[in-house]
Amino acid sequence: MAKSDSKDKETRNAPQPEENGAAFEAVFAALEEKVEKLSGRVKELSSENARLKAAVVETVADRDRLKKEIEDLREVTARGGAAEEKLARCEAERSEVKGRIERLIEMLESAETEPEAE
Repeated sequence: MAKSDSKDKETRNAPQPEENGAAFEAVFAALEEKVEKLSGRVKELSSENARLKAAVVETVADRDRLKKEIEDLREVTARGGAAEEKLARCEAERSEVKGRIERLIEMLESAETEPEAE
């Protein structure tokens, strides 16, 4: 009789199919909820990633624009330095020419007054 008593106890303690179904439903419901939450988070991260990619593209465009501006400013500065040198040479040349003209005028004036003195 010991064997039949132990079998009776096992069948009484074993979960019934309805209990198994309810347990599985609870597990599946919990899994579905977690999957939905993760799916929502993935969508949020995906949209944030798209926004960040757009910001990167904009930042790269700004960087390229600023690089171009810097290049242009360097060229202007180099030309400005060359222009200053040219201006200084022209001013020196002008001063030299002015001095020559003044000496020529003096020579002409003195040449005009000498014949009168004779």
